[in-house]
Amino acid sequence: MLTEALYQADIAFIVTEWDEIKNLSIKVYEELMKRPILFDGRNCYPLHLVEQHLDVLQLRTLHLMLFIVDYKNY
Repeated sequence: MLTEALYQADIAFIVTEWDEIKNLSIKVYEELMKRPILFDGRNCYPLHLVEQHLDVLQLRTLHLMLFIVDYKNY
C-alpha cells in the first residue's frame, strides 16, 4: 500500500499518474514521511492544489518540500 511505503521515508518520486497517487492528499506526505521531500514528475499535484493546501495551513510552517516537474510543456 502507498501509505506504508511513505511511512518514515525521506524522499518520494512520483513517476506514474495512477489515481491512487492523484487522490492522495498532500497532507499525507507531511504526516507520514520523516523528511517529506516529494518530486512530482507527472503533475499529479498541480500548482493550484498545492496553493490551496498552503491556504489551509494558514500560518503553520509547511514541512513539505515539493518539486513539480512540468513535463507536459516540453
